[in-house]
Amino acid sequence: MGFKDIEINAERDDIKLEALEIALTSLCNFNCPYCGAYENKKHNTLDIKTIVDNITELPDLKRIKLSGGEVTIFIDECLELIRYCKEWGIETQINTNGSLLDKEKIDQLAEAGLDYIHISLNHYEAKMHDKYYKKGTETFEKIANNIKYLCKQGKIDVITESILFEEIINNDVGKLYDYAYDLGVRKFQIQTPIPQATWEIKQDNSKTIEAIESLIINKHEDDEMYVTCVCVDKNGDFFRNISSEYKKGKVQFPYCIEGKKQLHLHSNGDIIICDIGKPVLLGNIFKGDSLKTVMEAKRSVIEEMIKKCDCTTFM
Repeated sequence: MGFKDIEINAERDDIKLEALEIALTSLCNFNCPYCGAYENKKHNTLDIKTIVDNITELPDLKRIKLSGGEVTIFIDECLELIRYCKEWGIETQINTNGSLLDKEKIDQLAEAGLDYIHISLNHYEAKMHDKYYKKGTETFEKIANNIKYLCKQGKIDVITESILFEEIINNDVGKLYDYAYDLGVRKFQIQTPIPQATWEIKQDNSKTIEAIESLIINKHEDDEMYVTCVCVDKNGDFFRNISSEYKKGKVQFPYCIEGKKQLHLHSNGDIIICDIGKPVLLGNIFKGDSLKTVMEAKRSVIEEMIKKCDCTTFM
């Protein structure tokens, strides 16, 4: 099974839990304005036993994505869960900002059996990265070196995800794409900023569309590009037109799988659909719910959520 296969092959009427994103912790060494981890000031971290107790009840589970906060703060817990999933034939993915990794930790993750590492890469210069995140230019250099080592090591599938902020569009998004390619990345995911309850977006959709078109037209032949969660067109015309032309190649427009194939388990126990934007709370594992019972008891809520999902109608 390849990266994004669950999303790409999702059937709209086939509701079963095949992918689970687990926000292991709300702690993070960054404080990004577009991330919801800081909306709840009380930080939580899930213990591995709680996670295992829930996932053993899910017969269709094929992939677990570990995220946060910054999940690599708890690297030992990550390794333990990856080893467990490997034993049970469940693929694993880590979503990270990449700043806390080093060669030793990367080698440990590879040895444990990690399948995918998904790294945020929103800038191509250290000064730009520092201006936005205020973490020092050395942090960007460390992230870049980690990506380069991962690609050279070749044991874990590497994906970089870039959010098309207005500043990066205005500074030539092609440079960011080429930078990731030069580091060795051959799986490149892009999305636009998605509004949340505490964060408003003011961005020119026409420029975003131009940037996406430019990226697709200038895509390197030997890599894969994934265009996901792109909120630029209320009617979906952009996606219908562009996907019909490029979907035959290595450019994919995955379905939004929220509810159909994937749920999110947050570090405070919340079970939700749609981790970003406007999430819908389905239950809480610390209040007597489980992932299995939620999928069964809340099926009507899940089906209603799917009908309202713009990303699905775009396809």
